[in-house]
Amino acid sequence: MSYRYTLDPKSKKYICPNPDCNKKRFVRYWDTENNEYLPIELGRCDREIKCGYHKTPKDFLKSNNIKSNWTPNKPVKEEIKTFDYLDLKHISIQGYNFQNNNFVTFLLTMFSKETVKEIITRYLLGTISKPWEKSVVFWRLSPDNVLSYGKIMNYNPKTGRKIKEPYLKISSFHKVLYRGKRDSFKYKKALFGMHLINENKTKPIAIVESEKTACIMSAIKSEFIWIASSGISMLDQNVMIDLIDRKIIFYPDLSERNKKGFNAYDIWLRKAEELKEFGFDITVSKFLYELADTEDLENGYDIADYFIEKYQKNKAIPKIETKEIVYIQNRKEKAIDKLISKNPAIKLLIKTFQLQSK
Repeated sequence: MSYRYTLDPKSKKYICPNPDCNKKRFVRYWDTENNEYLPIELGRCDREIKCGYHKTPKDFLKSNNIKSNWTPNKPVKEEIKTFDYLDLKHISIQGYNFQNNNFVTFLLTMFSKETVKEIITRYLLGTISKPWEKSVVFWRLSPDNVLSYGKIMNYNPKTGRKIKEPYLKISSFHKVLYRGKRDSFKYKKALFGMHLINENKTKPIAIVESEKTACIMSAIKSEFIWIASSGISMLDQNVMIDLIDRKIIFYPDLSERNKKGFNAYDIWLRKAEELKEFGFDITVSKFLYELADTEDLENGYDIADYFIEKYQKNKAIPKIETKEIVYIQNRKEKAIDKLISKNPAIKLLIKTFQLQSK
């Protein structure tokens, strides 16, 4: 079953109506029955932590006391979704000229040439000169080698920070490839690094937000397969289905609490609880939040930033502890724990008869 009102599946973004945000990161709601956008204020900002604006059709009708045949989420006949894909040849075409790649230049300030070469090879990094010189391409390749998307970014070669002035330099490979001739390019959501899950069936999966972080952490803590989400909204059961039988650890970025009182850890924890209900084995790390000071929270450090700072001070890669991990229970496990708290004898009963809580 699909629904009449959905967030626009295209890559087009608008200026967020939240006056405290005002960034071009807003995705509008689309009426699939009439093939048109809903009012401009209806949609979601993909800056989930720093902004958090999300107004649904249901919110709109309720707040304006509107009674009409405009029923929120009225089911419509589901159509087969079709997506556009990129030719695999682009990976090899862009897979050279790394001396003119700012991200690779930065990696060489931290790691040996051999280690950087391994990062490039494993994550299939690309180099591109459009729309900005010395940019990197982060490909989204599925475990069965389907190329859905290429994210173009530009970094400061000395600090490894995203270049944000005079504007944030992020684009999509298909926009450069088609030069505006295919604005309707519909790509399937995918996670960065997913093609690596087949190289080892037993390694746990560590999921972070940024591609840069996944690349750096793969060289620091190689006992994990590091994958990037590019935002909490990407983490749904359909995108993650290939990880259903794997052990997964979320490493949320640092953030201050938003106007709703949530920080990034709270939001990722809530997402983990949702995914747990679909059968995913997920834990959430508090590693950064145990160490963070006020300045770190304000800067929104991620786990790679922590290691970069430690490395630049000591010229050595520090160790990471994994003890600060929170186990996520599903509803059935929570219900059993509640029964045990009321009657401890139930725990003995489960152990004696080898009953499973899942």
